[in-house]
Amino acid sequence: DLLLECMHPSGISYEIIKEKLPRINNEIEKVLLNIANFSVFIENEDNKLDVFIKHPNFASRPIEMCSGSEQTIASMAIRIALLKITSLPKSSLMILDEPATSLDGDYLIGFTKLLEMLKNHFKIIILISHLDFLKDCADSQIIIEKKDKYAHVNC
Repeated sequence: DLLLECMHPSGISYEIIKEKLPRINNEIEKVLLNIANFSVFIENEDNKLDVFIKHPNFASRPIEMCSGSEQTIASMAIRIALLKITSLPKSSLMILDEPATSLDGDYLIGFTKLLEMLKNHFKIIILISHLDFLKDCADSQIIIEKKDKYAHVNC
């Protein structure tokens, strides 16, 4: 019951986030600087939080109407911004399962910069991917290949 009360739109976490929105939006902007050609911000309207994306020459639009690449970059930027401002205990581990599958060529470099930022917040990052360009971001690799109908692990 307490968890439901806290997570309700009028609950404790909502009130804290609503109060900190200017700071959260400022951190998102800092994260996206030199990463993407758009900005992302969270707005509070009608006791509801909405995420928007804004390209320099276009009107703002809800994140749901954006490309998969834009959504991926935006969600990573929001996560990093929240990590920067929170005083809550943080895990030392982050697992990313195929986070870059929706990225197009325009956002690959920006995504790798976001991964580098994550390294400042987590001791261990496990990145699951089949994309070769992400191998350069890894400190070590575990390669799983199919051989004779079975998975073969190379460290």
